[in-house]
Amino acid sequence: MRIRRSSRRLPGFSAVAVLGLLVATRPAAADILIGLSGPMSGDNATFGNQLRSGAEAAIDEVNSRGGVLGEKLALIVEDDACEPRLAVPTANKMIAEKVDFLVGPWCSSVTLPASSIYADNGTVEITLSSNPRITEQGFDGLFRIAGRDDRQGKVLSDFIDRHHAGKRVALIGERSNYAIGLQSQLRNFLKQDGKVTIALDQSIDAGTKDFGALVTSLKSAGVEVVVYIGYPPEAGLIIDQAVDAGVKAEYISANNMSNHRIWDIAGKNAEGLAFTFLPAADLMPTAQDAVARLAAKGKKADGYTLYAYAGVELFAAALARGKSAHTDSVAAELQKGHIPTVLGEVSFDDKGDNLLPSWRVYRWHDGAYAYYPGE
Repeated sequence: MRIRRSSRRLPGFSAVAVLGLLVATRPAAADILIGLSGPMSGDNATFGNQLRSGAEAAIDEVNSRGGVLGEKLALIVEDDACEPRLAVPTANKMIAEKVDFLVGPWCSSVTLPASSIYADNGTVEITLSSNPRITEQGFDGLFRIAGRDDRQGKVLSDFIDRHHAGKRVALIGERSNYAIGLQSQLRNFLKQDGKVTIALDQSIDAGTKDFGALVTSLKSAGVEVVVYIGYPPEAGLIIDQAVDAGVKAEYISANNMSNHRIWDIAGKNAEGLAFTFLPAADLMPTAQDAVARLAAKGKKADGYTLYAYAGVELFAAALARGKSAHTDSVAAELQKGHIPTVLGEVSFDDKGDNLLPSWRVYRWHDGAYAYYPGE
């Protein structure tokens, strides 16, 4: 059973949080506020920009039809930079701004510490983070539009078993909640299956530039496949430095490699890089009207764009179906599910996880990525 949290605001809490608030413009008082928390700056700003583009497009579409409950939707954006130290301040800002409905955060290391604050406040949250622990906390009002990493780990391990059975594999992960959790899931699945040899298993620090010691270890261990769980800056450097040192290996990664930065950094050395990511929403029949509207404004519908779009659609539908902007009503309507979105009809399980298929395998080729052939 999921834990019931109070929907009332904590006395005096917003007054403290407002001291650090930085908001350029304030929506009209009658607007229904939709918050968006994500990495609008830093190494993951590409993903943050996708989230913002999708949320803005969905809000524009809802408002063009007259809004919800006789009111317009308005977007409040806060930059958490995918930094755990900003998780609590960002949550406090959203609460101070009286945001009851939140799309995000994107980064698990932000979502985990922030989610209890949002739950205590009664904020209804649709996160794009993938760490399984998020929805295992049991908070009412906490939903996940993206996939879980335990499911991503299984898709990764099955792919490795099919395409690289009998080979020597290196598992390399960044020291973050996201990477540690997914690396652990993948390690367990590969060991259970026993079709590959884990020849090297270690972690690296974000921001590392020199991977000479790691490359030496890859050569000494006779690694044939490198699986890296982390972010593009480090992944690109590892690939480049390994190639320069004569390491002949194939590279596999996870959902963060849907960022073009990996190709910007590694260039043709990233050719053939396979990775798991969410189903390509821009190819779904249900998304084509939204894709066309974004294209008319010169915007792409790739990556996480339409997942944020769907988050706004879910809130708008829950508000309309429940005929109320009370957070308990909105959470209850979301839990009922069967809500049409650009992703198709979305429903959630008892923990708040999206029931739609969650992970596919992709491959980088000639500066772009697409579904891995045959997967």
